[in-house]
Amino acid sequence: MQMNDMKLREKMHQELLKKHGEIVGGINLCRLMGFSSTAAFRQSLIRGQIPIQTFEIPHRKGRFAYTRDVVNWLCKLSNSSETLDK
Repeated sequence: MQMNDMKLREKMHQELLKKHGEIVGGINLCRLMGFSSTAAFRQSLIRGQIPIQTFEIPHRKGRFAYTRDVVNWLCKLSNSSETLDK
């Protein structure tokens, strides 16, 4: 991975952490993954087509994902093979 790719990945991660924290969910998760609505996200979830691990949080509505997993997935879309450390 080139230094510019690593810097871009880290910058993206820091920006999303600042905006959403360690965990992102709801409409924000849907938008980051390119879904036009939560209903579209839900359909993909039912079909097993969500490419990152999502989870439920007790007493909270909806699905959630770690911000780093979203960043790693976004970077894979641009053919990057390294991921952020967990």
